[in-house]
Amino acid sequence: FFSDGSRELRVKAGETVLLPSIKIAAGQVLEREVDLPAVNPLTLAVEKVAGPNAAVSEVEILSTDPKPLGSPPQAAFPLPRLSPMPETDRIIDLAGTWRFNETAAITVPGEWAMQGFEVKSGQPAIYERDFHVPADWRGNRIKLRCDAVFSEATVWINGKEAGRHLGGFTPFELDLTALAKPGQQNTIRMSVVSETVADTLASASKYSCHQMGGITRGIRLFALPEVNVSSLRAATKFDKDYRDAMLELDIETEGEAMVSLSLSDPKGRNVPLTPALVPPGHASIPVSSPLKWDTEHPNLYTLTVKLEQAGKPVETLRQRIGFRRIEVRGNEIFVNGRPVKLRGSNHHEVYPLTGRSVPAGIARRDVELFREANVNLLRTCHYPPDEALLEAADELGMFIECEAPFCWAPGGGHKDYVCQATAEMA
Repeated sequence: FFSDGSRELRVKAGETVLLPSIKIAAGQVLEREVDLPAVNPLTLAVEKVAGPNAAVSEVEILSTDPKPLGSPPQAAFPLPRLSPMPETDRIIDLAGTWRFNETAAITVPGEWAMQGFEVKSGQPAIYERDFHVPADWRGNRIKLRCDAVFSEATVWINGKEAGRHLGGFTPFELDLTALAKPGQQNTIRMSVVSETVADTLASASKYSCHQMGGITRGIRLFALPEVNVSSLRAATKFDKDYRDAMLELDIETEGEAMVSLSLSDPKGRNVPLTPALVPPGHASIPVSSPLKWDTEHPNLYTLTVKLEQAGKPVETLRQRIGFRRIEVRGNEIFVNGRPVKLRGSNHHEVYPLTGRSVPAGIARRDVELFREANVNLLRTCHYPPDEALLEAADELGMFIECEAPFCWAPGGGHKDYVCQATAEMA
């Protein structure tokens, strides 16, 4: 046991108390050995008796049974998916003026309360607008991306339901291919309810001191080719000397294609990759002596991913990548093998005239001001931020502690929604 503050803990296996009281002083290291009951599955609990809340960073379990120990199987939960945005001009920004409750005009993105509207508690507000889908989008996948709608949205396209989403601070995507009409005028209608379990678990309206509600972040349509990158995840790993790295990629596609990869350094110079042409799936690619990312040196590389069929590109997308490794050792955090001191602050998305729906450019300006004040960590209390804040943090050198959208949440379960919103945040 190691503690950053004086505390008293209790350790249990199921309902069996293994260690009724462990008193630890700040900075003290204690070791205890106990016999565990032969039960399957084994559930360990470390509980607070006195002092700060219990915290666990590492547990070592030894067994005389030669069979390996393992975690019990977890119930499968479908992970949400957002299509990586390709380099394309086939995007329609739906920000602007919408019809509100059929009689008024309202600005999107925005909160309805900050624009002088009132909606009866528990009742839906109705947003509606028309848009034209270009004729040359025919034969493509047509998607709707909502960066956030507070807090439950149901969407109709041309009078037919396209889908619904619960959660006020996480993005969602709907496939409109079967409903949108290329070459014609189309209508989108959205029903938005503020008071839901998402609002309750986030304490969002409570902290805002007013009824939160509305299409609060960006909303747009875009077209993808039938063969496209459906998921792209990139991670980096360093060797033991923190010199050379591995670029770990997981790429999923809709349709069969090969994936062409290229990498450029912060100055735009090409970095050789081997292999540079891979099938969809997992790829581990060595990168020799990359410049590291940290808050004082936010070096960003650009990964270019091209889908190819018969040697011809069908889609291109780019993603910025920082080569860095974060480790927690005891009560210290290490970045690229070096200890760092965190100087942090809470951060809310808020603007005097628009409330929780902030204008473009404000997220970046917030990061600039915090960096000028020598802050290197922002805690996004108490919900995931807009992607603009994360992009600015990558570029300007800021650690982000990203919180799931739950704050002073009451009991009562809600496991499915908690899992959904946490997965959408990640």
